[in-house]
Amino acid sequence: MHFDFNALLDLAIECSPGARQVIDCKKKEGGFNRVFMIHLDNGKTVVARLPTRVAGPPRLTVSSEVATLQFVKERTNIPVPSVLSWSSETDNAIGCEYIVMNAMPGVPLKDVWNIMTTSQHIRCIQAMSRLNVQLWRLDFPCYGSLYLSSKSPHDAVSLDDTYMIPWDLESTHGSLTTSGAYKRNTGHSLEAYLLALLAKARSIAPGKRSENQGDQLLYSEEARTALLDTVQDSLKPIIGLDAVQNASGPTLFHPDFHTRNIFVDSEDPTKITGIIDWQSAAIEPSFMLTAETPDFAEELPHDGSAHEESSTETDELTPQAKVRVDAEFCAKSWAVMLHICPKSRAAHDLDSSLVHLLAAGSAGWLKDAVSMRQILLEVGAKWEELQLPGESFYKPGDTEAAELKRQFDVMKTDRQLRDHLARLVGCQTDGWVPVERWDEVLPVYRKEYRRFVESFLNEAHTDEEKAAAVREANSLWPFDQR
Repeated sequence: MHFDFNALLDLAIECSPGARQVIDCKKKEGGFNRVFMIHLDNGKTVVARLPTRVAGPPRLTVSSEVATLQFVKERTNIPVPSVLSWSSETDNAIGCEYIVMNAMPGVPLKDVWNIMTTSQHIRCIQAMSRLNVQLWRLDFPCYGSLYLSSKSPHDAVSLDDTYMIPWDLESTHGSLTTSGAYKRNTGHSLEAYLLALLAKARSIAPGKRSENQGDQLLYSEEARTALLDTVQDSLKPIIGLDAVQNASGPTLFHPDFHTRNIFVDSEDPTKITGIIDWQSAAIEPSFMLTAETPDFAEELPHDGSAHEESSTETDELTPQAKVRVDAEFCAKSWAVMLHICPKSRAAHDLDSSLVHLLAAGSAGWLKDAVSMRQILLEVGAKWEELQLPGESFYKPGDTEAAELKRQFDVMKTDRQLRDHLARLVGCQTDGWVPVERWDEVLPVYRKEYRRFVESFLNEAHTDEEKAAAVREANSLWPFDQR
């Protein structure tokens, strides 16, 4: 990415009344943006964010986020950043697209979550829910992304004099973004929305190439086409279910609602002071609200390693069990909060296997052959219970079923390890760690890696068995760092 850094600093000064110079500037790397925290001599801090090529379609990504932030600020009490300056073009003094916003007060919830009490966790979840409900209750005529009327790139559905939702797929950010090969009016129809996502998936070349027979069984071009056909066939009878229609109302929501994007008061972490990173927010079916669980509401997997009696006397539990009990309280609290709003209540009450299948295109699962087949198996197992007509469209043969189970078990282990390490060391599930925390994280990470390898060595006795145990441990360990 090429841009004029000095021009960016000058712009930050211009955006903040009373500022004359930059006192300090800290860069925060991310996968989708270059972010700069710019501290000014008037005591203010502004955030400059420059999207990279993988953040989304040029011009559209920034334009939609600006409109979304303005819309949320006008229609709700959700504390979001104020946009001080922005450009969705590269022909400017900076030399690239950018958004300059005010820094949100408070501290990231992820930095204080582990030192909060269960009571504080529950009150914080209640506060987050009250804010979200304001957004979820808003009605929209169709699915898509918000734009300012003056910046809407194509014909659009008008919400009012200020906001519009473009009709064509090319101008729809978020899950409906594509290279422009398809232009489809998603309108009011859930079927059209899902077919548009399937069309997008069909237009993307398969990413995994392998001579391995098992991989060919699941990842070949023919297997991929057959899988998408099966998904489409399976969706047809599901779309018409009353429960699905009730859980598909067009809903605007935060696309990445996790503790890293939620700011709280440093003195009272139950008070929400800001919600950041609305990039890729879009109006989607309400069942997407439950397609992914926020990190603060995830229940921990049961491994049997801690005393977990269902006692209210949590002081008698081990530290591990206390963490588990707290996580269960948080998960239940979030579930209760989802029932406050009709849209989120219908989404929460919809069978989870149906949610996973319906959300596959938006969540990016259509490109994951193993996950999609597992989702189809789960739906097939409930086909009669869900009162769907006929039989399940996915009936793998013995060889495919065995290979699917093997690869799914490997994938499940990988995900569990990534989630465990993310909680333990405070990294992202892809292993990304802020450079300023590297020295703090690395010793904890390496200690956990050694513990993991030793758990495999416990059953090994000969040198050959020990070497094999280390190889197996390394094959399952999700990150390269040792």
